[in-house]
Amino acid sequence: MSYPVMNIIHQLPGRVRLSLSMPPRRIKKFETEVLGHNGIHSVKFSPVTRSVLVYYNPIEIEMSEIIIRIGTALSIEYNMCSVYVENKKQNVGVSLIDNYALVALMAAWIGRSSWAPLTNISNLLDWNAGVSTLAAVVNHGISEIKLSGTPDPEVVTAIYLVNSMLKNQFLGASTITWISTFIRHLTGEESDRISIQAYQAFSQEENRMYYDVAVKSEETLYHKSFIKIAGNFLRKYVGIRSSMKVTSLLNQIKNVSNKHGDALEGLTSNKDIIFLRLEF
Repeated sequence: MSYPVMNIIHQLPGRVRLSLSMPPRRIKKFETEVLGHNGIHSVKFSPVTRSVLVYYNPIEIEMSEIIIRIGTALSIEYNMCSVYVENKKQNVGVSLIDNYALVALMAAWIGRSSWAPLTNISNLLDWNAGVSTLAAVVNHGISEIKLSGTPDPEVVTAIYLVNSMLKNQFLGASTITWISTFIRHLTGEESDRISIQAYQAFSQEENRMYYDVAVKSEETLYHKSFIKIAGNFLRKYVGIRSSMKVTSLLNQIKNVSNKHGDALEGLTSNKDIIFLRLEF
């Protein structure tokens, strides 16, 4: 059985576009349900691109609440199945200078492991590894700023590397810096992924609809991989504490849930209620 998948393909304050792997069965009803909230100005689904474009006032409603409304509507339409939401994050990747730094590190380690190392050549290889790694990290930080507006927190390892170079400790620090900065980019794109599953029940006594919506974290292979575990360990070893970490989708929804007391406005009427159940 296939499940609907929503992919956040573009977002700006007040505007978000999501692609849908499975289109709404009743487009007008779908658009009306999502639109039924203060702060949402327009909802338009395109059958050609299978994407929904939403314009909204970010002061009145947050993007994560819009995702909940869209996910709930799709889940109900497809017999209360799970709807998966993905927010793919493009990585800069590993460039030529990054690969050169890696080769320089390997050459330096080989020079260290030879039976009769020549001190001058070994020092030169260490210097080459340290300087090329530092250049690669700085270049990577500039590329990240161009791509997303902020550098990865890993680039702060450049400070650790410079400090180690001043103490004439090149090779180990250069190796740790290269791995902690670039290892996660070897996996390609990262994906922040959650699932939304909705159930609905109508109360005749109160004349309102209730929605029970379960939101779960769906970790990707990358999140469970040795590469991420190793990268996190090395960043911890270096002493990096990121203050630039992007809030995950689940945490964004958790903030919305806390703000509204775990109960949001429903789809068909302001009297209806969406109860959120967050499962980490």
